Amino acid sequence: MLVALKVIAIASAIAQGGGQFNLTCVGPKKVIDLSLVAEETTQERMVLRLDLDAKKWCTADCQQTMPIAEVTNTAIVLQKSVLTPGPGQMFMINEVNRTSGRYIRSSRFKGLSINYDGACEKTPFTGFPVVSTKF
Repeated sequence: MLVALKVIAIASAIAQGGGQFNLTCVGPKKVIDLSLVAEETTQERMVLRLDLDAKKWCTADCQQTMPIAEVTNTAIVLQKSVLTPGPGQMFMINEVNRTSGRYIRSSRFKGLSINYDGACEKTPFTGFPVVSTKF
């Protein structure tokens, strides 16, 4: 009986899978610098590494993992921010829509606005690198 329960638990965990994966996203990144009255838009490919079970994520060369703020049926909120910031505070949205695959990263701080709007596809998890520390 105990063996059967263990087999069922393992099969269930494998079937759910999905707790660890990469998202490969492609879309426009627009940078607006109000102090220079300049705007630049480039096409950017971004890879996010996500572990929903451990609630950690990273991007780019993944030198630092960060906590996932919230996971719901429809969204993976990577970072939460003040949506109506006061003076000196940063506005930020950083989340993935789980139903559409859309990744939005938008930040505004002191006259600089960076907006990324990517379409993502789930790809195999490449893991988090082991970071050596001195202490």
